[in-house]
Amino acid sequence: MVKNYLNMALMTCVMLLVMCSCGKSFKIKGNIGGVGNQNLHMVYATPAGIAEQWVTVKEDRFEFSGVAEQPTLVAIYGAQDNLLARFLVENGDNVKVRGAATAPFRIEVKGNDVNERWYAFIHEHEAQYANSDRTALNTAIEQYAKANPADVLSTLLLLCDYRAPGGIADVEPLLKSVKPEAKPDYLLSTYRNVLKLTDQPPKSISSMMLYESKGSFATFSPTSAQASLLYFWNKQTELQNDVQLLKTEAERTAGKVQFVDVLMDADSMMWSRTRKEHMGAWRLHFWAPDGPLNSTLKQLNISAVPSVLVADSLGKVTYAGSNVKLAVDALKKLVP
Repeated sequence: MVKNYLNMALMTCVMLLVMCSCGKSFKIKGNIGGVGNQNLHMVYATPAGIAEQWVTVKEDRFEFSGVAEQPTLVAIYGAQDNLLARFLVENGDNVKVRGAATAPFRIEVKGNDVNERWYAFIHEHEAQYANSDRTALNTAIEQYAKANPADVLSTLLLLCDYRAPGGIADVEPLLKSVKPEAKPDYLLSTYRNVLKLTDQPPKSISSMMLYESKGSFATFSPTSAQASLLYFWNKQTELQNDVQLLKTEAERTAGKVQFVDVLMDADSMMWSRTRKEHMGAWRLHFWAPDGPLNSTLKQLNISAVPSVLVADSLGKVTYAGSNVKLAVDALKKLVP
């Protein structure tokens, strides 16, 4: 599968400019209101891989230090795996973070020019960042990159904040307009290497609890049928051909297969209308307004829509991709 809506921008934006280190470590001091005394999860890239550390918070304040010989992205996650802040650091940097856990797009980050300009962009486009429909934000990022081809922030925004339906395939043409000095080779290669790691399809599916169309939470379990097909979509998805194929297969398998659709979008009115008009052929209709960042769905690495998973009765995944026809072919091998 292709790139994320990405939970995790941190996994895709690493290693910016090669510079001389001014110290043996970087330091971060933060004051994030509403965090209280919970632990925070710090994640950043190193030449040896992804480094992780839990940091104790006392009365909303914390301190953290790490080693980064080259500039790297540090992400701060709350106790519920919610992204609170991210920024670039290298050895010698002293970064200050201030804000509120309830307003992540108003977080203030001080420490270097790129961070400050990055957060100035986020503040200016706060409404677009908060909107699950990223069309307006994507347009703003495209405009910035076009107007600032020599700025490494253009590369950062395209790799970290741009939410393309086709993932990296949609981002690559936009990156071509960015000048070479603003998109170092190691930045792009690291991005692609990490993408390969984070976009690995799941080998199996376990039981999941999601909000269901009947108005309460319900559980999906692969053991409830001979096979299962899960279809992930949003309001930009061209549904007609996909749904027709799924309806035909639902009729053929006559209850032997669980067909599940999951809306990865915040628009509940559109969800209600669309499932009644197009998806009445099967029983399970789920809604995940927070998309692939939904804690239940993280195990599946859903990074683009539409996405389809086919699994047997033990949860073993036999198909993961975006092609419904191929998914149906895989299903027919499980339920001839």
